[in-house]
Amino acid sequence: MLTSARSSASRPTPASGSLALRPAALASGPSTPSSSAAPPAGSSRARGPRVQRRPAAATAGLAHPVVRKHYLKSRSVTPRTLAGYDYWYSRAEAFCGRRLPRNVEELDRLLEPHLNELYFEGELVYAGKQTLAAVAFHLDLNFQPKDIMVRCKRALKGWRTAVPERSRDPCPWVALALVCEHLSASSDLGLAAARAAALQMDGYFRPSEVLAIRRCDVAQHSRSTPFAITVAPSRGPGVEAAAVAPPRAKSGQYDDTVLIGDRASLDAGRPWTRPLVRRLLTEAPKAADSLLFNGLTLAKYEGLFKEAVEACRLQALHLTPHMLRHGGPSEDILNHVRTIAQIQERGRWSAPASVRNYQKQGRILRQLSKMPPHQQRLGRAALAALPRLLRL
Repeated sequence: MLTSARSSASRPTPASGSLALRPAALASGPSTPSSSAAPPAGSSRARGPRVQRRPAAATAGLAHPVVRKHYLKSRSVTPRTLAGYDYWYSRAEAFCGRRLPRNVEELDRLLEPHLNELYFEGELVYAGKQTLAAVAFHLDLNFQPKDIMVRCKRALKGWRTAVPERSRDPCPWVALALVCEHLSASSDLGLAAARAAALQMDGYFRPSEVLAIRRCDVAQHSRSTPFAITVAPSRGPGVEAAAVAPPRAKSGQYDDTVLIGDRASLDAGRPWTRPLVRRLLTEAPKAADSLLFNGLTLAKYEGLFKEAVEACRLQALHLTPHMLRHGGPSEDILNHVRTIAQIQERGRWSAPASVRNYQKQGRILRQLSKMPPHQQRLGRAALAALPRLLRL
């Protein structure tokens, strides 16, 4: 008895709030039965079902009870969306001067003046919609029913009437060729930005997607076939051992594939697409998880693109890297390169309504009309010399 009491008293007591206070099944995984309790070799219980578990690194940094409590909720949106929700929610609380209540009627009365204030500050209606989405996310509320948040919904309707929403206009190929000409002559990083822009336009990539392409995401069956680029891969070098799950595409999907240098692109007069990917693979580091555009961050890409637009005097077109995702399908529709169904598949749009905007050929023609005739001639010459400008 004395020995048992002494041994139990000598065991260290876990600190309050530590992981050691969790049940053994959670703290150390499935318990292993002792040898005395093991079933006979011929018994049907000798082989139990295999339990698939995540790597231990997947729970690193999640020991704090508050972090663990809301972890899965935070993973329901992308990190960028979550950061935006935190920003707009904090602005709403700062305006109200208090914690926002979960009572919908009171919340409606508090947020309506805030939406009016955002409007008079010059914000677009996007700010109002994001504010309501952030509040609904943080307070676990549903604003979908028509009789909920009536004041705020009427304020958004009036906001849309006063400042109509406009979708991004597309970027014409001749305008992008001028931008690439300036970028490729500026610096090595500018050349990388020009190559990223050309690849993004042809493949309908988002700016963040094209910059995230790794060597292991590119495959080719033979030299005469197009390259297949995987967007948001779920598996690959560095993915299985990551502390968190790999980022998804905006549509929420993994492992979407885009063919670069396919027959449609070649017939459209873009034979440089395959040599471009081949050159990127040649110059990229040899590690499987190395980026094709190593050193080119999104901020640098956007900054270089903006400088090139100003140097080429294309400010009237209001070009940004994201407009290349709209320019590619708009040009392909205008020139009958691909059908609507093929464009939806290539752009990885889940809803057909998202592709209908590219059938409005007047938008790409309106962008072209903003370029004087001599600028369009320079753009066509730069487009014809694009392989030389990209140093392929």
